[in-house]
Amino acid sequence: MTARAADDAQGSGGLRPVLLVATASVAFSVNDLVFKLLSGTYPLHEMMLVRSGVALILIAVFISTQHAAWRLMRTDRPGLHLLRACLMITANSAQYAALAALPLADATAIYYSAPLLITVFSVFLLRDHVGPWRWLAVTVGLLGVVLIVRPGGSAYSAPALLAVLSATVYALSQILTRRLGRTDTALTMAFFSQLSFTLFATLIGFSFGGGSFGDTGSAAADFLLRAWSWPAPFDLFLLVILGVISAVGGLMMTMAYRDGPPSLVASFEYLALPMSVVWGAIFWASLPDRWSTIGIALILGAGIAVAYREARLGRKAYPKRNTLAGGAIMRDDFD
Repeated sequence: MTARAADDAQGSGGLRPVLLVATASVAFSVNDLVFKLLSGTYPLHEMMLVRSGVALILIAVFISTQHAAWRLMRTDRPGLHLLRACLMITANSAQYAALAALPLADATAIYYSAPLLITVFSVFLLRDHVGPWRWLAVTVGLLGVVLIVRPGGSAYSAPALLAVLSATVYALSQILTRRLGRTDTALTMAFFSQLSFTLFATLIGFSFGGGSFGDTGSAAADFLLRAWSWPAPFDLFLLVILGVISAVGGLMMTMAYRDGPPSLVASFEYLALPMSVVWGAIFWASLPDRWSTIGIALILGAGIAVAYREARLGRKAYPKRNTLAGGAIMRDDFD
């Protein structure tokens, strides 16, 4: 941490925002780890149902403690909420299907290119101005994605494209989040998103939960279509923990961005990337190869650079984890 960043932290809540974002980022990396560990046993929609159901209950309880809580449950833009939910469901389904088949670090790194894509889309869809330095950071980060995916190379795989699809659709959903954030609160968006995920998982469970289409031989496809089964007690405990991470981790991220300098907070959020490398080494004895390592480094550096430039220009809307914060940081209305 630079001296200036340290001064900023001391002047904006001390180390509390850093501890909050660091804890939440590590928790979200645990979330990805658990999804990958259980992806060979349970279908995605079953895991989604338990996790989103738990998160929905926690968010509803939290809303009930707020002043004029009923107002937080209302919206004049149900169509936009539905569109946003569809985008989030697509993004997270693609991400976790990719996670089942790809090394954890590779899938995580590709997903963390979403803030770079948000920068690109904001130019065309929101008419934001992006200067040459941020364009350079975006270009470097997307080059990192290419190094990981390596289209046409021996390491190329369809699940890598799923991860790219996930990051792209997620970026589009966050553009919509910025529009909704002008009229609806973060808690409103979080509630409707978790409700949509719960209903979607239930519908898919009734449609494909028998497992008739689940034996495809593809790790990604089987994770989407595998038959439901009653979780073992410890596995059920892990799924409940995922719901707690989804709700509480998102709240911690919101508080971090509320109380700390955005450039400082965003840089610590990228702890999830090195943590994914650590989990891969511990649980699968797997480390990224040379090109993936370079790609991860480029995405990491570019993402931090874009976050810093966004904060310098006074933009707090640097969406990466879409949690209770709605417009705070990344990936957690279900993911």
